[in-house]
This record gives sequence, structure tokens and C-alpha cells, in this order.
Amino acid sequence: MDPTAIATWVLAIITLLSAGFVVWQLIDGTRARVEQTTFLRRQETLRLYSATQDSRRTSKIGLPRDSDSEAVAAFTETARTDEDYRLAVRDYLNYWESIATGVRFGVLDGGMLRALVGPRLASILKNYRAHIDWIRAEGKPSNFMIELENLVQDWGEVEPLGRADAPTTTVALDTQS
Repeated sequence: MDPTAIATWVLAIITLLSAGFVVWQLIDGTRARVEQTTFLRRQETLRLYSATQDSRRTSKIGLPRDSDSEAVAAFTETARTDEDYRLAVRDYLNYWESIATGVRFGVLDGGMLRALVGPRLASILKNYRAHIDWIRAEGKPSNFMIELENLVQDWGEVEPLGRADAPTTTVALDTQS
């Protein structure tokens, strides 16, 4: 083999190795960006969850526990005639609606949120259903809480946090109202 052919082969091998290295760097960079994005999304989800706890403590009108259907029903009934109660319910539900929207657009981590508050969101939707339907019937707005409703429906059965072996909570949504 003449020296020109050897040089051509060496150059071809070096070019292929360089191209392989560049492809590997691109793949590794993409993986690192995905990991960083996932980390940031989860961090923001935790920050918002913590903010929820703070907002409930600083509200001038104490909202009932989400799981207490009787207290929520009484509270929302009062909200029909008392402006302060109505605004408290509206702000609370709008908060969760914005979180559900963040999950839909990938800003927040749906899996982490489901693990943190899945059963709670199901309770919120179930126990505030009468109020949501009342707002929709009044037409202000007719699509009130659509994102939250869709998120809970997409999740279907929700496991309580930290108990993979625990019985699941299923919420039947009355969409005919």
C-alpha cells in the first residue's frame, strides 16, 4: 500500500472518530439538559406546594380541610351570599387551576405533584364540585376549573403519598351537571 492510501485511511478513521465524538457530545448534552429541566420542574413543583401551605395559613378566612366534605359544603354555601367567603374560595380554586395548567404545559412536574397532592386534588374537585357547578351555571366563567378537572380525570386513581401498597382513592366525577 502506498503512503497516500495509508494517509487517506488514517484521515478517514480520524474523521469518523471525531464525528462519533461530536455525536456523543450532542447526545450527552441533550441528556444533561433533560435532567436539568426535570430537576428545575420538580424544584418549582415543591416550591409551589410549600407556597400552598403558606397561603392557607395567611388567609384571612380559614378554609376548611379539603377532605372534610361537610365543612366544605357549608363553607361554599356561605360563599354564595358572603363576598369574602366567595373570594376565598375563588382564590383557592384558581390557585389549584393554575397549578393544573402548569402541569399541562410541562412547567410543573405532574408525577411529583401527583405523589404530593393527588388524593388532595381529588378531594378538592369532589368536595368543591357543587360550587364549581354553581359558578359554571352562572356563566362566570363557564369553563371554570377545566384544567383541574382534566388533571384529576387523567390521573384516574391516585395513591396516597408514600404508600404504594395503600388502597387507592377513586373519585367519580359528575360531568353531567
